[in-house]
Amino acid sequence: MITMYPAIANSPITEVSTAITASQTSITLLNGAVLPAAPNLAVIGQGENAETILYTSKSGNTISGVTRGLQGSAQSWAIGTKVARNYTAYDHEAFRQNIMDSLPKENPVATGMFNLDQRIFEKYLGTKLTIGNSPKQKMNIEFPVAYFNGYLDVTVSGGFNTIDISGNLTKRFYGTLTVNGSNTFSDEKYIEASSRTIPHIRIGSLRFDSEKSKFIIPIEFATNTNPDQRVSVKVTAFNSTQNVPADFETAMKAMTLTEFYADSTALPAPQVRVDSVHFAAAQGTPSATSISTTVMPNWNSGLHNGWKRYNAFSELGITQGSETFDAIFNAMEPLSILVVYTSSTVGGLYPAAGHLIVEKLGTTVAWFYFLENTPNEFTLKSRYNSTATIKFGGWKREPYANGSVQTSLNAELHNGWRNYNALTEVAAANANLATIIAAMADKSIMRFNVNADNNVNIGLAATDYGIIEIRKWTINRVTVILDNMYTGKLMHNPINTSGVPTSWKLHPVSDGTLQANLNAERTNGIKTYNSLTTPVGATNGDLWFPPPS
Repeated sequence: MITMYPAIANSPITEVSTAITASQTSITLLNGAVLPAAPNLAVIGQGENAETILYTSKSGNTISGVTRGLQGSAQSWAIGTKVARNYTAYDHEAFRQNIMDSLPKENPVATGMFNLDQRIFEKYLGTKLTIGNSPKQKMNIEFPVAYFNGYLDVTVSGGFNTIDISGNLTKRFYGTLTVNGSNTFSDEKYIEASSRTIPHIRIGSLRFDSEKSKFIIPIEFATNTNPDQRVSVKVTAFNSTQNVPADFETAMKAMTLTEFYADSTALPAPQVRVDSVHFAAAQGTPSATSISTTVMPNWNSGLHNGWKRYNAFSELGITQGSETFDAIFNAMEPLSILVVYTSSTVGGLYPAAGHLIVEKLGTTVAWFYFLENTPNEFTLKSRYNSTATIKFGGWKREPYANGSVQTSLNAELHNGWRNYNALTEVAAANANLATIIAAMADKSIMRFNVNADNNVNIGLAATDYGIIEIRKWTINRVTVILDNMYTGKLMHNPINTSGVPTSWKLHPVSDGTLQANLNAERTNGIKTYNSLTTPVGATNGDLWFPPPS
């Protein structure tokens, strides 16, 4: 039997006279006389966050030997916090369990029949003991055929022994029973379940046994165990529109509970369906754990390991389409995540349509992520700091982790170097070389196509085409190379100390092969001529020509 403690009339209230910590086991009150003699229970605080304690000694205004957080969480309490001997969940559970323990344990026909009103009957069928190490064992609720329209609640209560299966499991059957054995129960569902009973107990479907001419509801104990595991059963009948029919009242009086028997056929595991769940755990405290991989719609409204989830701007009090990054950050709670889809750029906030993900880490910092809804599917990120002068740091694209090329990733830094793949990223399409070089960032590389639209502007002939590569370390340390697809030549344009390009010159080939017309350049300061028809007059030069034939 569970220990039960005396109550006190009207539950008079006293107060904590000195502040207490969450671990303190001796508490001083303004008036200890309002509490019953020890040992007994008391409740500190009021409302959902109250704490039930058990004290084993009382002397004057001091209670000691206190078990903190018997129900509710042990916590610190300030001076003046109310304390009283209230009726608690512990009291109710002790009453219930002790009453169940006092019911017959061997007689299959229990006599606990209660007429709660003209439409409700309740039948206690007694407590059964399991039969030992059997992997699956069942017992049946059996009752004669009768007419009934409404719903039946079957409640199975487990107890303590080899394993702890304490708590209730209730299944509701709704519909109509008839005297010929047919039933049109349109729905059956679990409406109550404790975490300890769900792994071990199953309640099957209502069916008609033609051989016995009875309705049957099987109950399964699904776990191997030693003998003497207690399981108690109660059935409550609610008639929908009128008094419970006399023949069904007779059928309930004749309702029996068989002994356990071995049966290897498993019943479906309980699945509890509810419209809403409310947890009273403090913020940041996990209030429930899901071991299923099945998606639970709207579960995002609660905390996930201390994190809150938002799925819409409306949950933040923000109208989609008029949001700002400041408004989003300020409306979110610390340790929260926002995931929304936006179909437009909203005044330039986003680079394209896509998904916005915001992780707010604390009171000052958040990470903003954006998944572009484009064929390229870029991922962008930015850090937000509410204390900085520029709070939002601007979107930056992230590289792919698998090493593959991400289109347009050239706009980002690669080991400190910035890459440009289009002239228009820094200047106009017809800009000259000096303008382009000045606009490029230090430690950057530019590659762009030369054609009839811009070749003259950058100092080339109208017939020169190809790819220009510019490597800029600083403004006066620049390399400019042209791969001339028209002439097949490599050309370069030296830059003076002020960063201004001079003129295009042919570039020597490193593999030793002859580059056409390379003789027009100097080799180690010496200019070379290969023909009498070549103009003469260069200073410090040699003249070579073939001998007469």
